[in-house]
Amino acid sequence: MNGRSRRNVVMALDLKSTETIADVGAGTGYFARRFAHHAGKVYAVDIDQKLLDIAGKDAPPNLKTVLASPVIHGFRNDPSTPFSFAMYFTTSRTGPPTTQSSQRC
Repeated sequence: MNGRSRRNVVMALDLKSTETIADVGAGTGYFARRFAHHAGKVYAVDIDQKLLDIAGKDAPPNLKTVLASPVIHGFRNDPSTPFSFAMYFTTSRTGPPTTQSSQRC
């Protein structure tokens, strides 16, 4: 995925400053950092503390890192879920990343 495609992903989400975003599987926070420029609050969620340390270093103040358990399988459409939007990507050795889930919670 090139830089323009990544920017298109962020812009296509049409994020609002009133929204809270969960970047699940955030890794080093590439997308979480970009979401933070548009959303009110962003949670970079991952199961690897070392990657979250990178994501949190010099991050915008509205980006928070969350260490997750690898046994959690997803979000429910539930008022107690604090996120406005959840998104995740999968990667393939033969092709570019694709959006597998992109829905308002």
